[in-house]
Amino acid sequence: MSDVGVVVSSRGTTVEVQVAGDEVELGSILKLSDAYGIVAGLGYREDTKVGSKQELIAEVSVFGRLDGGTLRRIKKPIPPYTE
Repeated sequence: MSDVGVVVSSRGTTVEVQVAGDEVELGSILKLSDAYGIVAGLGYREDTKVGSKQELIAEVSVFGRLDGGTLRRIKKPIPPYTE
């Protein structure tokens, strides 16, 4: 499985991922470290470092972490820069 992007912000169970390829679409399931989430939204945002270049951002709703084979609720947001 290849990396599809990197976490740019995280708040509670909502994570924003800067998408790097074409594999991500609405409804996709993503693995973020040991957590799993579903892509609930996609949108473009201007890259402030580059100027007018647009970056695709996926809004991911995290539904749990794997803990010994059991899916459990997350207790902390996913750290930024997680691939």
